[in-house]
Amino acid sequence: DNQIVDLYSAIVGSERKLRKAMTERYTDLKPQVEKLLTASKKVLTTDVATFNAVASQAGAGTITIK
Repeated sequence: DNQIVDLYSAIVGSERKLRKAMTERYTDLKPQVEKLLTASKKVLTTDVATFNAVASQAGAGTITIK
């Protein structure tokens, strides 16, 4: 189900005001998106740092986030 991607595409690709149905769908999906963003931030900070520490000790390459 790609409702979040469809909504994102409508928002960034639209040069006119979004339809009421789109703004209502945004309201419905916002809690789900917030949950995904929180999980993503955790991965990009805590989990990557943990991986880098282990990889560095093993002499392997690390992840650099730009």
